[in-house]
Amino acid sequence: MHSTSIRQNLLLFFDRPTILAFFPTVIILIISFVITWPVYQVHDDGWIMRGLADGTLVPPLGKGPFLLFSSVIYGYILNFFYTHFPGGYWYDVFFYLFLSASVYIISYALLTRCNIINKKRYNVAVILTIPAMFVFPFIRINFTLVCGALSIGAVLLLFDTLIAKQRCLAVCARLFCVFFAIIFAFIIRWEACLACSFFTAISTVFLLTREKWLNKIKRKKIYFYSVFIIVLALGCMTLRCCDIYLVKNNDMWNFLSEFNKLRATIHDQTMYENNLSNPILAFNTELSNISDVEKGYYALLLSWNYIGEQNFFNLKSIDNFSNRIKKYVNISRRIKVKFLLGDYMNVFPRIIIVFVAVILFLRLNFNFALLSYNIIIFIFTISGLNLFFRAIPDRLWYNFAIAFIVSFFMYIKAGNAFCFFKKSNIVVPQLLSKNIYITIITFLFFLYSLYQLMQPNLTANSRLLRSYEYYSTAFKHIDNENIYLLNLCASENLVVPFRPNIMAENRLKYIVLSPISDIYQYNPDVMRYYGLHSNDTWLNILQDTRFKYVFLSKTFYSDFYINSWINSLTIFLKAKYNIEFGISSEDHPLFSFISCKILSDEEQKTRKNIVDLLNFFIISTHISSESSSFKNILLENILQDYEKKHPLNSTSSIKTIISTLSSVMSAQLVINFSD
Repeated sequence: MHSTSIRQNLLLFFDRPTILAFFPTVIILIISFVITWPVYQVHDDGWIMRGLADGTLVPPLGKGPFLLFSSVIYGYILNFFYTHFPGGYWYDVFFYLFLSASVYIISYALLTRCNIINKKRYNVAVILTIPAMFVFPFIRINFTLVCGALSIGAVLLLFDTLIAKQRCLAVCARLFCVFFAIIFAFIIRWEACLACSFFTAISTVFLLTREKWLNKIKRKKIYFYSVFIIVLALGCMTLRCCDIYLVKNNDMWNFLSEFNKLRATIHDQTMYENNLSNPILAFNTELSNISDVEKGYYALLLSWNYIGEQNFFNLKSIDNFSNRIKKYVNISRRIKVKFLLGDYMNVFPRIIIVFVAVILFLRLNFNFALLSYNIIIFIFTISGLNLFFRAIPDRLWYNFAIAFIVSFFMYIKAGNAFCFFKKSNIVVPQLLSKNIYITIITFLFFLYSLYQLMQPNLTANSRLLRSYEYYSTAFKHIDNENIYLLNLCASENLVVPFRPNIMAENRLKYIVLSPISDIYQYNPDVMRYYGLHSNDTWLNILQDTRFKYVFLSKTFYSDFYINSWINSLTIFLKAKYNIEFGISSEDHPLFSFISCKILSDEEQKTRKNIVDLLNFFIISTHISSESSSFKNILLENILQDYEKKHPLNSTSSIKTIISTLSSVMSAQLVINFSD
């Protein structure tokens, strides 16, 4: 008797929404930090924002509140903790606190006041589906995903509070959570906050059509919540105005912010792969009446290799370039919109399968009108954003996918989107409700759908984590007298959440070629620290043997980045200084350090002979060389090997060159194919 009462009390305790909502949060944290380990999705978080906050992006500048993509107000909060509690990973700590709070709020909003048939099944579905949906934001951390999670949770909780009949203290506690969730989402990324909040609101608006809930919404309640929303909007507007004021009154922050806006109009609305593989080729018409030197500058800008050259990389010149290519951008929006169907087809069908599995597991008939409505607004939103931005990344549209799923759970809980198979004359629902084997099969299918949703992210994550661990060990033994140039691809593999930046940990000197590379030429002291002149930066780099370009092989887009570096630098140096450069590589497993040197006239003539012969060999042996970067590296290895045996001059024997070329090239091709 006593044991029975204890069991009943425990069941009642764990049946509370406030307790049940912890389970999805705990599950996702176990997946993120026990089964695997999180990584940064893109360079923006790990290097730029975290680097600006903790001082590892540009070590001579140190820590600061300016974060480029987020509000300076949020930067001041991080800066307080980095200053007073140094050594902590506060950028990561805050993001995982926000994500965990978002999962809890969303779970609580879905689990509270659920008095439907099959309540236990519904609770199980929520507790398992929410962690599966949030695997991507948790293990591929990104500030846009964090902002979206906070916004979705806040809107759901606001809707649930609106239709709830609770005591004043409970309502105040809920609205307090909504207020701070929106405020923090807004200062992390205000555009994503507005987009995700609006999408979640229009996805769940039909909750208010539930008759028994609609009767609870009295006129005084409407006035109260209207005032709350107005106060919240005014608070966000005030924060935005303060942020603009702080940035405008700091010369460096204003320059970096304005430069980034102009840069984004160029990079985000043109073809990314084209910019890397063949800079300025797409803009031949728009740039036909400018000098070769300007084309060289534009090539550096398009390929993310802009550093130094203060005379050109300033707001006026970048604005001029943006205006020049507006016609191309407008045409690309109308005709050549890259819809990224691959991303959607890889992920969204998996989400639809989860949706179907939930329906079968819970034994529901679904309301096709509401289903069609949500699908239409999802497609309309994604299509509209793609038309405007050319191609929105998954870190933005995945927030809409999360809102798409959780809004249906809200409708299931409310009962006005779906009806249970009660008093139904359909044969299949009767079988589902009575046959235990069907129940087991639907549950297993539900679990399988969740696994299929999580599996690609877990696999990709483990590969990226292995890369970080390998580079963490390998980079401990490299020369700290050199200065290393890191492109976006390289830097993304050298830092993960709650672990040190590999380059900073080993006290190496480095320059990051990134969206905020203009921070170097803006600061003369920083340029002097690296031994560079602000208007001859790349010439200084070629003349200084300490500079090494870091090439990480077998990483995403690695070939594109090294190819863009070689091509854009070739265009720029030929146009501005009328010089050519050669490269040599110091090879290690999975990475190389590439050095540059300026070629003499005699070396350039011999180089031309070797290039012609290399092309002849590729054609005559029917070798398909899809990687231009491999061709360039192969050429430089051949040149380096030949230089060791023979002086480079225009009278070198063609027979000797062919002999050397054949032996070196065959060896290089064997290595390439074996990889």
